[in-house]
Amino acid sequence: MLFYNLGRYSLWGDEALTALKGTGVMETGDTTAVLKNGNIIAWASGRELVGLKVRAMPPAMFYATAASFSVFGVGAWQARLPFALCGLLTVALMLWWARRASPRYLFALSLGIIGNASMFLYFRNCRYYALAVLAATVVAWCYHRWDGRKRWLAGLAAASSVLFAAHYSMYVMVYTALFVDFIVWRRRERRLAVGDWLVVWLPQIIINTAVFLIWCPLKTPTGDSLLTKSLLDRLTLWWWHLRDLNTVEYLSWPLILLAFMISAARLKKTPLPTAVPRALTAIVIMTLVLTGVTNQLTSVTSYADVRYLLPVLPLGIALTAWAVCRLSFGHIVLTVPLAVLVFFSNITHGGMFFKWSGARSTAWCYVRELLSPNPEPYRPTADWLNAHAAPGDTVYVGNGMNGCYPLMFLAPQLRYAWQLNDRSRAAFKDLPPVHIKGEVMPDWLVGFGPYVGQLQNDLRRYGAPGVNYHLAAKVDVFWPELYRPELFWRTFSPITSYDKNRDVVFIFKRAGEPGK
Repeated sequence: MLFYNLGRYSLWGDEALTALKGTGVMETGDTTAVLKNGNIIAWASGRELVGLKVRAMPPAMFYATAASFSVFGVGAWQARLPFALCGLLTVALMLWWARRASPRYLFALSLGIIGNASMFLYFRNCRYYALAVLAATVVAWCYHRWDGRKRWLAGLAAASSVLFAAHYSMYVMVYTALFVDFIVWRRRERRLAVGDWLVVWLPQIIINTAVFLIWCPLKTPTGDSLLTKSLLDRLTLWWWHLRDLNTVEYLSWPLILLAFMISAARLKKTPLPTAVPRALTAIVIMTLVLTGVTNQLTSVTSYADVRYLLPVLPLGIALTAWAVCRLSFGHIVLTVPLAVLVFFSNITHGGMFFKWSGARSTAWCYVRELLSPNPEPYRPTADWLNAHAAPGDTVYVGNGMNGCYPLMFLAPQLRYAWQLNDRSRAAFKDLPPVHIKGEVMPDWLVGFGPYVGQLQNDLRRYGAPGVNYHLAAKVDVFWPELYRPELFWRTFSPITSYDKNRDVVFIFKRAGEPGK
């Protein structure tokens, strides 16, 4: 379930960006925006760039991808492989952590892992997801295991630096949760000596500072996107974060809250494990921190950016497994059917009320799709371009990241034009004219569905007099990328009913150009 058909789907937008930056690392050792084949990586007109280096995001995922490419070659499954391996290690650590728990709990946890489609979907992506989850889980494991010996603190420090290099916000979330846990619970068990503090923080200060000084989003235009929000907007986002942890099946809030209330009512007979309020507190803290640092706007979407809450996922599965055991009251004959209901359907998550899914077994939907993958737009489009465009031809893709970079990865012999609006930044002065809108006209135009309208607008604004394009092909495939890992943006079944004159991929050829 984790490795099967790993390379079947093309890399979608964010994945392709990660893989292309990994290619740059493989070629130069740094996150360069200029690839050896002449293409550049300039998402949103270079918002991620300092000079001609990609500096807006921490680098661990790019170096992991580069390492895989160096060993196994360049391709979709090679791009995803290191992250799938991180996912496998995370699952192994979760089971190892629970090895001394009761057989009932270990059974419920195992079913929770096997039945969690979200976990498999995230772990199969060429993004920071699996790497950050593994690092966060190792941090929590070392923190839990710390018994005064410095080796656990050293492991915590090392994993923390990996987490920092994987995702800055997740690092802040995890460490804020650890700080609160230490103040409220852990310091009663054991205090940190001066030497312990040095073991934890000195390596992190050195490594994390070096990483942040180089890959610093504050130096890029992306850093300007931290928008001021009203208190109401923040509260709405916090509610969304809590709500959508349940929506995408990281955990089952109805089950957990019911188990918690029953445990509280029977506290004298069955003491509540300390791990439960600690886990709940950690989840609340992480959602609060993300609410404070995210630049998501409630006015442009109706779901939370749950991918940033991935450190909650192993904790959510473990907490839901506890709730299953608690509500089965020690009877294995109740544990088995309840665990199957909870982990192999979305009923206890309220799935029957979700308009985008309805009641279903997400795990079964995932397995069915894994065995019979859906059509996707990028590979057929790239295949057509590879067959009809000559090497070195220039192509402008109208919908930016969600089109340009997947095609750049699949058809790298072409030059992807017009990624930059102008030469206003000094680093852009000497770039070839193909990269600047309006300086030269592309040989080919590609429009995914309604983004043909963007092509028309750009031609009106940047087009040269006398240069015309004619329709060369319509690639008969539904144009959106519907295989992102977020459940509310993913389709497990093929879309067969669509307008073949509007919802397909359009390829236009410059009039008078011979092509391949």
